[in-house]
Amino acid sequence: MNEFEKCWLNYNRADIVPEYIKQIDTVICESNSHIAENAVNEVCIAMKDIYGIEINRASSDKTNGSIILKIFDENDQKYAGTFTPDKEGYVIYFVKENNNIIVASASDAGVLYG
Repeated sequence: MNEFEKCWLNYNRADIVPEYIKQIDTVICESNSHIAENAVNEVCIAMKDIYGIEINRASSDKTNGSIILKIFDENDQKYAGTFTPDKEGYVIYFVKENNNIIVASASDAGVLYG
């Protein structure tokens, strides 16, 4: 990767990697749009640059140890409280039971921003 490709987001290596992050090995995205693909690529780059962990895209049937990029729905509302993201807003939360990190928004652009 050329340095000019990293001008948008710069990731610094973390000194400590939390245990739940060590268990993340995949990224799942519900959308196949160009914007969503960019979000998947950014997640993969960030995990490698920040934590030294290489992750791959997986199908939506994987149930644990994933970063899930998705459109916000009623299942996310219990984690978001009274906040409902608009098309550029997002909510990020961790589900301890299955060690998943969820990034949810009303649009693919919001998922990318998250």
